[in-house]
Amino acid sequence: MFRVVETELLKLRIDDDCLSRLMECGYGMKECRIALRACSNDVEAAIEFIHSQRETRRVNERRSERERQLYRTIGHDASEGGDTLRLKLELVDQLMEMGYPEELAALALKRSANDINDALNDLERNGEALQAELLRTVLVDEELQAKLEALGFGGQVAQVALKLTANDYDRATNYLLTNVQNGRCSEGLQRAIDVLERQGSSSSSSSSRKGSVSEGTDQQPAAAASDQQPSTSKRTTSTSSDTSADEAKRQERKRKKEMLDLLFKSFSQDIRTTADAHLDLPLDEEMNLLEQYKKLLGME
Repeated sequence: MFRVVETELLKLRIDDDCLSRLMECGYGMKECRIALRACSNDVEAAIEFIHSQRETRRVNERRSERERQLYRTIGHDASEGGDTLRLKLELVDQLMEMGYPEELAALALKRSANDINDALNDLERNGEALQAELLRTVLVDEELQAKLEALGFGGQVAQVALKLTANDYDRATNYLLTNVQNGRCSEGLQRAIDVLERQGSSSSSSSSRKGSVSEGTDQQPAAAASDQQPSTSKRTTSTSSDTSADEAKRQERKRKKEMLDLLFKSFSQDIRTTADAHLDLPLDEEMNLLEQYKKLLGME
């Protein structure tokens, strides 16, 4: 058994010449040690291993950034439920292959808890409602809007395109080139514009009602105001407590989002290297311990 252990340890021993050759190529010491141990001191195989690991890291980083951006766009918070609330990007890709925009597909999967059949039904039957929710969620990047307007697109059309593509300039440009022909909008784009207009008019009328109520309150007689002072005080206290509760909820949501960002960063930078961490151990203590056992057993 000790012979087997010794053989395995010798396989993990790094050849100093191989290590020097790899480091002369510009690779870091840690990734050189890991690669040489994984490839039994084969320099060419170690170089391929390093490039493969770097590509894996890049893929993980792009994936985590894409997932984080999608979550911000559709207002999704997966910090409480862990993997049970994380959207499955492979399902998003499947829906995109069917012709649905990425953000709408993600929103449908969010509403269906990653059930692709329910998400597909939602997209087919409630596409306008999903689009309206997306238009309400995304805030337009004004600089990107100005760039689209400089290309000759109208302000409202540019806003819709940026909202539907989550401020992705290239995708928004392609979307407009596809859906605006000879100054005419496609049916889908026109529906989105109508939804945006209804949302704008709804918010304006709501603000007007609030202003009217405020003016009416200011014009009440002073005597009536003094008579109602106790109840007003109660309402003020209630409003203050509600505001405090809302602020606490907002802070809690902010904290969860920060934790989620840290989780994504950890996923893309730390977890990806855990599987190879054992290949970077020095193994000096193991070799010394093995030598001691061999001396005790007279195996030298």
